[in-house]
Amino acid sequence: MLCARLLRAKGDRNPSRFERISGKAFDKTLAAYERGLQFVMARQTLTLIVFLGTLVLTVILYITIPKGLFPVQDVV
Repeated sequence: MLCARLLRAKGDRNPSRFERISGKAFDKTLAAYERGLQFVMARQTLTLIVFLGTLVLTVILYITIPKGLFPVQDVV
């Protein structure tokens, strides 16, 4: 019952300036995500090839890049 007193119906309220600006930003973000998703879904094979290439390159770089917190010269 408290919510009924605090929250008004959509038609009874005017959104604040922040709500309007953040709503527009959210709509633009959602539209960009939708365009990106449509691009990827239209090119599934290419996306899979790029993913596998990235995975292989990550493994190769993990093996070849030296691992250690300090360089060998600094350890005494």
